[in-house]
Amino acid sequence: MIMRAAVRARMIAFNPCDDVQLPRPASTRAHRVIITREEFFGRLLPAVPIEHRALVGTAGMAGLRWGECVGLHRDEVDLAGPALHVTRTLVEVNGRLEIKPYPKSRSGRPMPPALTSLVRAHQLRSAPNDSGLVFAVRTGSAWRRSNFHRQVWRRALIEAELPRAMRFHDLRHCYATWLVSDNLPINEVQRVLGHEQASTTLDRYTHATTGHADKVRAVFANSADFLLTLGAS
Repeated sequence: MIMRAAVRARMIAFNPCDDVQLPRPASTRAHRVIITREEFFGRLLPAVPIEHRALVGTAGMAGLRWGECVGLHRDEVDLAGPALHVTRTLVEVNGRLEIKPYPKSRSGRPMPPALTSLVRAHQLRSAPNDSGLVFAVRTGSAWRRSNFHRQVWRRALIEAELPRAMRFHDLRHCYATWLVSDNLPINEVQRVLGHEQASTTLDRYTHATTGHADKVRAVFANSADFLLTLGAS
């Protein structure tokens, strides 16, 4: 891309990278851990300490990324809607935390009743802080991913007896997979995930669920009777 840009800018006469075969990017699908809704509600959430349950619930029931979750402000939470309006995100570069505008998700993320209850209870338990963050450490500052992973996430996975390789971001993959498996149109899933193209949603955030083989067989459930009819004729 750099060389093509240089040719267009007439900085070089030709692209020395033409005809170079690039290696295929390694697939990350094998590293993603997808759990069922039963495992999420019955095992993971109960294993998370109550003061952090709404944070994990926001990732699993609204599909927010880590930076969107911990960068969420109280003025972005509409419990009457109920919806989450993601306009800012937390980024961490070279150990420095910074809140930045996030215009990628202009539409609100729908909040299911269970998440609305979790967030409402969390806001009642925790006093507003100067930063305005919904999910903050006791001092009111933002969470660091490494600290949350060490103090909360890893311990919850162990207690819930879920794969330790599961990442916080895998909850976003779970969220998309659950929506698609429940026949929500892909364009709607695309919208709530904040993707510009449906192909991104299909390629990155949907995975086979348990029982999919039975669903495929069910499509051809009457095929055996049809074959018998053919044989009889």
